[in-house]
Amino acid sequence: MKHTKSLIELSGVWFDYHPDRQMKEQWALQDINLTIQSGEYVVVMGPNGSGKSTFARLLNGLFIPTEGEVRVGDFSTSDDLGQFHIRRKVGMVFQNPDNQIVATTVRDDVAFGLENLGVPREEMIPRIEQALEVVGLVGFENREPAHLSGGQKQRLAIAGVIAMNPDIIVFDESTSMLDPQGREEVRELMKELHQQGHTVIHITHSAQEAFLAERVIVIAHHRLQLDCPSKDLYNQSHLLEQWGLEVPLPIRLRALLKDQGLEINEPIGNSDEMVAQIWRYLSKT
Repeated sequence: MKHTKSLIELSGVWFDYHPDRQMKEQWALQDINLTIQSGEYVVVMGPNGSGKSTFARLLNGLFIPTEGEVRVGDFSTSDDLGQFHIRRKVGMVFQNPDNQIVATTVRDDVAFGLENLGVPREEMIPRIEQALEVVGLVGFENREPAHLSGGQKQRLAIAGVIAMNPDIIVFDESTSMLDPQGREEVRELMKELHQQGHTVIHITHSAQEAFLAERVIVIAHHRLQLDCPSKDLYNQSHLLEQWGLEVPLPIRLRALLKDQGLEINEPIGNSDEMVAQIWRYLSKT
């Protein structure tokens, strides 16, 4: 997919929770410069404490840069009017869905944000229905959120964001508290939302999720360390370890197979692709 329109731009961005601190090498984020194009699927990964969740909150104006500027479309997060438009354009899905669920039924929870925007009821109903259909919660409209599984709660939080029709959806560690089934459900939903035209930004500490996206950004030691297509990670495994990240399983498997004389040259994004490559290789021998 080709991306030509710059949707998010960070220019010389520094941020600290204590902006009067003189030692800037201790700031939470340091000199971040990057752009994200409309329609991209980007994984932003880094170890715990690296500044990646701070980065996520800068994207929709929850945090304002101490120095530098964040622009979303034609608006700056530093401008009050810009913040109003940006928060409608950028949806956030956080780590713990319980912190994002506010109503006593699934339907009312999805409606909450729309009601705050003053969306007319005749428009609200189809938007709620569509959002629930996208996340696979049709039939749960009258269910109490407290009775949902962790994965279902996260999908409900995502439905509330989808109903607001954002151009960009930022998932901030949104899979980290889920069991394997719930994690896979949310990953598949991210992929589907990207295919529908949303710009998806997935913040994670798990290098295993790097191959979900077209592009990977690594934030470590509070700085932007790497920005590349995900397939290029195969040449960066030593750096991932230096930055405190686990080397993704496909990269480790390919290295082990190479040691056993099985050379796989094509990039492999997941275990299914690895199995397919091995079968392809064995069928030639």
